[in-house]
Amino acid sequence: MNGPEELKDFKERPSYVHYVMSQTGVQDSHQEKVITVSGEGMVHSPDFPRTYPRNTALVWRLVATDNMRIQLAFDERFGLEDPEDGICKYDFVEIEDPTENTVLGRWCGSQSAPASHTSKGSQIRIRFISDEYFPSEPGFCIRYSVLPVVNICEQAGRVGGESEVEDTMLPEKNI
Repeated sequence: MNGPEELKDFKERPSYVHYVMSQTGVQDSHQEKVITVSGEGMVHSPDFPRTYPRNTALVWRLVATDNMRIQLAFDERFGLEDPEDGICKYDFVEIEDPTENTVLGRWCGSQSAPASHTSKGSQIRIRFISDEYFPSEPGFCIRYSVLPVVNICEQAGRVGGESEVEDTMLPEKNI
């Protein structure tokens, strides 16, 4: 990839690697780090809760088993470079749900910590970007944990459907 045309073509591919490779001076990971989630853990900006480094791009993909969902909770200590015109352009943390290919949010500045999020599927992607200017502190820390998925058929038996009708009728037959 030597010319701008090659970079343009590369940026159009649906991947996070393109963002890292198209930035000048980015020193960290050029790929996402895959973390198998079976309990609790955390991902955080480098040097949290101190000032994070400049020119950093990190991507984590959290992967649980198919019968689990991933819950994310931000540490109350949150601070990244302030937005420009209300948009997080330079330093930010972003959460994407790959199951639905949707960005759940992008945060920056020194606002209060973002709300908790739960994945729709068994994966979630977290991306941290910092540019060459104005690193901030404390950065961010996200704690993750797994939640079991309730089987819809089992839930239907408890909440509604034919099973509830049968359960409702059984006591009447025994009277």
